Amino acid sequence: MSLLIILSVTLTSILMMIQPSKTTNKLMTPMILSTPLILTIMNSIKSLNMTQPKWAEVMFTELPININLDMQSITFSLVALFITTNIITFSCYYMKNDSDKKTFKTMLVIFLMFMLILLTANNMVQIFIGWEGVGMMSFLLISWWTTRNLANAAAMQAIIYNRTGDMGLIVAAALTITSSPSMNFQHMTLHNTNSVIMSVGLLLAAAGKSAQLGMHPWLPAAMEGPTPVSALLHSSTMVVAGVYLMMRMAPLLTKTHFLPNLALLGACTALFASTTALYQNDIKKVIAYSTTSQLGLMMFSIGVGQPLLALYHMMTHGFFKALLFMCAGSAIHNNKDDQDTRTSNNMKMESPISTACMMTGSLALMGTPFLAGFYSKDLIIEFASKSSTNTLSLTMIITATALTAAYSTRLIKAITENTANNTPTKMKEEPTNLLIPLIALSTGAMMSGWAMINFMAENTQEEQPLPSSLKILTLIVSLAAMNMIMNFNTVNTSTFLNTAWFFNSLNHTKNTKTVMKNMLKGPTMTGDQGWLEVNGPTGITKNLNLAGRKTTVKTTKMKTHLKTLLLSMTILLIMM
Repeated sequence: MSLLIILSVTLTSILMMIQPSKTTNKLMTPMILSTPLILTIMNSIKSLNMTQPKWAEVMFTELPININLDMQSITFSLVALFITTNIITFSCYYMKNDSDKKTFKTMLVIFLMFMLILLTANNMVQIFIGWEGVGMMSFLLISWWTTRNLANAAAMQAIIYNRTGDMGLIVAAALTITSSPSMNFQHMTLHNTNSVIMSVGLLLAAAGKSAQLGMHPWLPAAMEGPTPVSALLHSSTMVVAGVYLMMRMAPLLTKTHFLPNLALLGACTALFASTTALYQNDIKKVIAYSTTSQLGLMMFSIGVGQPLLALYHMMTHGFFKALLFMCAGSAIHNNKDDQDTRTSNNMKMESPISTACMMTGSLALMGTPFLAGFYSKDLIIEFASKSSTNTLSLTMIITATALTAAYSTRLIKAITENTANNTPTKMKEEPTNLLIPLIALSTGAMMSGWAMINFMAENTQEEQPLPSSLKILTLIVSLAAMNMIMNFNTVNTSTFLNTAWFFNSLNHTKNTKTVMKNMLKGPTMTGDQGWLEVNGPTGITKNLNLAGRKTTVKTTKMKTHLKTLLLSMTILLIMM
């Protein structure tokens, strides 16, 4: 029974080669099979752990096939199957004019198969197989349109950032082999003697895969791929893999007192992404930066000692984020492939169902009461308020929550108000077959929060209730941000925020040009061609002229003399 899900998805990917037109029906099979399994676990036992005989041994460390089906992995697998089923249904009609739909759908299912391997893994080897599998498939899917230079560049960017993070996972696996009798997660926590180094490696891996601050640029760039790929990557698969790894390794991080660092990183990521999303006009970029912001919130939840709440938000986030991307794809499809929100002002009249679905997803994202995002975000901030986390991290998270409401309201305003200077594009509602997955995900965005709240209440330790004033803090700041956006007729775009804090220009332009320039100087300026002259008469003359210009009284640069005097006095005092 425990292998039914992975086995059925594997068979699905093979059968798709024969009958690609029945992809959705085949993908429904593992989802239906997993439903009684999760109900069985919920009502009878806490987990199922199946271990097969070892298939390899490295340095006296056994490598068995170990599949762990507990509440976390099964619940998230069910969510992933449901979301992927709807995304593939959407892609059947959204990409009907693509020349190779068969291969595309097969790759989506293989992507899901690797994600399920990652979710059910109970040792470092299996999780590494799933980890590398989703990374490889993301590269292939982002660069699906190989004739687009931007898509190819985005795929290369994704693979480079992910490979950088993978080095941390490899280091963690190597340390496990040398210090633990088994690579199972439980043994890693109990027997590892290099816990701090391993925690740093795991953090690097999670930061790369889940696009935390500093390793985030690949995620917005991945929008160059097809919209179904964006929906799959950002909802419940690849980008949450790093958060899922941190959730599984939370006991090890607690042992090394590494959680406060994780909370601070998540808070910084959430604040950065939410401020950047506020000034984006590309509809997919807005949703992409919102994903980065929510990933930061999940990391913050793990950092304050609530990994189950991170999983809870991960599952609710999957519903409304997949919904938002699919609605964005519908808007782009109807708007003649234009992704600018300033030209999508005719949606509410011509595409009322798609507009209603997008509004539902946006309201769930901002944490509107009784929608999916409200329950998970409210619980995270409530537990964080009662934890020992530092005030700076908590303040950044609350600010990011307010800004989430702001850019979500801005997105709703852009698609419903006729503010464009150009003539509105003539749109039409999508066909029924394409609207079905939108309505299904809208239902999940509305109902998944309270449907899973009992599970979270049973598995989360009880805490003293917050005062009412703090309990409604999240709602107050969200309403304040919404009011600010609705009353601002004109928002002056800040260059700093509009360029994503200059990360792309600094990392991918300025630094690259500097490195290439210095590398070019090395082999060319050798011997008499440059170095001897620069370090000899030319360099001496240049330095003397510079010193003369800096110290001459005629240029009235007395500050230089004062700085020299103060520096000399400081050195003398230190020597004394």
